[in-house]
Amino acid sequence: MPHLSFLLMLMLLVASSASAETGPPQPEVKFSTVAITSIRDPDWKSFKRMKAGEEAFNRLHQLAPNAPLYFILRPQQKGLSFLGVKITVEIDDVSLPVPVDARGRFQLPDVQRENLEAAQLLLNKKKGLYRWRPDIHTPGIPANARRLGDLRLECEVRWAVEADDLSFMDRNIFRMAGGPCHADFVKVIFPAPRAILQAKMVSANGKKSLLADVVDDDSLYYSVPLHDKDWPDETLVEMEFMTTAAR
Repeated sequence: MPHLSFLLMLMLLVASSASAETGPPQPEVKFSTVAITSIRDPDWKSFKRMKAGEEAFNRLHQLAPNAPLYFILRPQQKGLSFLGVKITVEIDDVSLPVPVDARGRFQLPDVQRENLEAAQLLLNKKKGLYRWRPDIHTPGIPANARRLGDLRLECEVRWAVEADDLSFMDRNIFRMAGGPCHADFVKVIFPAPRAILQAKMVSANGKKSLLADVVDDDSLYYSVPLHDKDWPDETLVEMEFMTTAAR
């Protein structure tokens, strides 16, 4: 099936986050005019599309009821850090700073403003250096594991943000299947914190397990069947990491 880039490239990020039972707190914000350093071909995202991801999170929060929503920037080159990384909401003639933490995480501000259709999230870095991803983690999950409901919700948020980036044909193929997070023909890929020997799904009662697919030569990514409702949201994806010597 041609052009199904979402199928192969849906790589959702791993990062820890704090608990927020009623959803992520919205930062208090004030608009001000700021000077932006001129960067050729800067990276940006539609604020409206990112808000669509937030709306999907709120609508489907039952998948991960104790997890807050963050977005995260994922470096695409070795050695890239978040030193000097800045994000602003650009709308009309004003700029709104968006705090970015040391791990590249941020939350969308609550912007009460007309003309949000044209608003952009502007990154002060060139395109291609970072990827924008949702980041959803239920507190208390071990560092070597992911909760299946968290992964399902990350997938739904990303689909809401990126659906309009696909071609008309691909977008409607996925929609007829209920979205890529529900289609058995879609292989959704997730990154591990570091190289893994194996990953396996373990049911909440520990009576059932299934090896996950390790899908790249560097053993940094795995795939799990998000669509399979036989595996409840409380299922854990447990990873066994390689040692330095093993690599």
